[in-house]
Amino acid sequence: MVFILGSYSFAFGQSSKSDPDQGFRRILTEEKRENWEGNPEYWQFEDGILIGEVPEASPLRGNIFYRWEKEVTNFELKVEYRISSKGNSGIYYRSTASKENENVLLGYQADIDGANTYSGIVYENYEDRGHQILANRGQVIQVSEQDVPAEIGSVGQSEALAKKINSDGWNSYHLIVRGDTIIQMLNGQVMCILIDRYTNRVKKGMLGVQLHQGPPMKVEYRNFKFKKLPG
Repeated sequence: MVFILGSYSFAFGQSSKSDPDQGFRRILTEEKRENWEGNPEYWQFEDGILIGEVPEASPLRGNIFYRWEKEVTNFELKVEYRISSKGNSGIYYRSTASKENENVLLGYQADIDGANTYSGIVYENYEDRGHQILANRGQVIQVSEQDVPAEIGSVGQSEALAKKINSDGWNSYHLIVRGDTIIQMLNGQVMCILIDRYTNRVKKGMLGVQLHQGPPMKVEYRNFKFKKLPG
């Protein structure tokens, strides 16, 4: 088994020694909200923070999203989040609208949960692939053209990586998505790597964040920074 450590520069030839935010632009601020939409009963934007909250009086019976209407293909995203202990959320990318409900996103997901059981993993729920974990925390997974996954390496043990996640404060998510390769990082630590060579994988789509159906919870996001990558 191959063990892959260190920064993400091995994958894309980038250097972390230069300005880490070079080439990034903010995509959600008080002034830049025209390309985002979500149900105002559950999503609010206050003092630079996007707040998704499920109140006790209005439990969710289905997942809802706050989404960016622009299409993403190859990109880097940096965003900070904070979530309640029983919260369930995630960042969706290269996503499509559900055929049953156009307000529901289906796509790759950088998972987030308050218990940090799944935070850092790559989950997906495309209609033609089903709902499945593509890469667990700590795994380097390669999916064949026939959609058969194989673990080809590791970035660490899941339990040890979970200790890098702040359970009661802000965390920094960094997604690097280019071609068939996805790298998900939390607080500067690579959590998992996915090389998805499935022939029918979705290569472009929307970006958004999720409130998962269920009991009361709260998730907050701030400092959305986006950079388009070549390809």
